[in-house]
Amino acid sequence: MTDSERFDDAMRSVLVLPADMDLSGVAYGETEMWDSVAHMQLVLAVEEVFGITLDPDDVVDMSSYASAKRVLRDRHGLALDG
Repeated sequence: MTDSERFDDAMRSVLVLPADMDLSGVAYGETEMWDSVAHMQLVLAVEEVFGITLDPDDVVDMSSYASAKRVLRDRHGLALDG
């Protein structure tokens, strides 16, 4: 399983999103299930799945699907597309 697939699975699982849903438009406060509690659950899931520790700037900057992928790719070296 690729890093992108693992990240997508974590996001779908935490936010209870359908397997066929396009995640590109998913964002904190705009997606029904992505509230502050779900945000922290997503952070914990990402840390567990990838064996990393996110710092406070990472947590704040992960406000959308695209920005979360960018943080994980650029700051943590994960092989995430897009």
